[in-house]
Amino acid sequence: MIDYKAEPSLTKALARAVKEIGAEGIDVYFDNVGGDHLQAALALANPFARFAICGMISQYNVTDAPTVPRNLTLLMTKRIRMQGYIVRDHEDRWDQFMADVTEWYSKGLIEQTETVHEGIEHALDAFHGLFTGSNLGRTVVKLG
Repeated sequence: MIDYKAEPSLTKALARAVKEIGAEGIDVYFDNVGGDHLQAALALANPFARFAICGMISQYNVTDAPTVPRNLTLLMTKRIRMQGYIVRDHEDRWDQFMADVTEWYSKGLIEQTETVHEGIEHALDAFHGLFTGSNLGRTVVKLG
């Protein structure tokens, strides 16, 4: 795991993590953040890597010019295949997905992480955290 907030260079942190698992680079990448995260992954992608893009949360509430990867030419030179998708593309597989995920969770193969805010008075803090990256995993506001 990489604590991107504690790293001066996301690309160097990702490179270190890739090396720690004994890989030469990234072959498959799942992205729902965009921006600097996607730029770092592009820099470390192997030729013919495949990127699944399901979100760009770092860009959702940008009021200035969007932060896009400055190294998009790597898509061409590394022949990276990048495809965006949204969950509605696969609604027909929902029942099978739920069956699989339920089984994996019950076997302890999936871990759940959440940030809990206590009390309705912290609901705005919780909501704000969704867009600033101050939460980890699912965000919950506990009432009463």
